[in-house]
Amino acid sequence: MGFLARADVIPRSITILGSTGSIGESTLDVIARHPERFRVFALVAHSSDDVLYKQCLACRPRYAVLMDTQAAERLRRALCGAGSSVEVLTGESAACEMAQAPE
Repeated sequence: MGFLARADVIPRSITILGSTGSIGESTLDVIARHPERFRVFALVAHSSDDVLYKQCLACRPRYAVLMDTQAAERLRRALCGAGSSVEVLTGESAACEMAQAPE
């Protein structure tokens, strides 16, 4: 029996670790093709704030995490300037928190 799209199905929340890498970008492509099944809760990357910025605008996650503090500040300013409500966090502990979040 195959998957049937239903209006009452709640999308699964996804956190993507390494979202700016090739596997992360492929994962985001799959999510974009199935918005009724998935939504992005958090995106986590090392320092590619320019790529993460584009991903945040496209996916509208609740959180974006960068390991690099300066990159996180650039992302925070860029998203604020774009009127985005994505919350930008920094560091390994924030990444671990997103990976463990019940969402």
